[in-house]
Amino acid sequence: MRTTGSKTLDEASTDPDWGIGLYFRNPHCRNKAILKGSNWLGEIIMKVMSELN
Repeated sequence: MRTTGSKTLDEASTDPDWGIGLYFRNPHCRNKAILKGSNWLGEIIMKVMSELN
């Protein structure tokens, strides 16, 4: 799986620590200024993928 140049986001609309705090179909979910969550899971996934590549 390649995600070069993109950011992995975990939806987790009900868990703002692990996810972005917004439902993925929300039109604002790609706007970094509006993201409500920490996206810890997305960050971990990107780190693991970086190590595997």
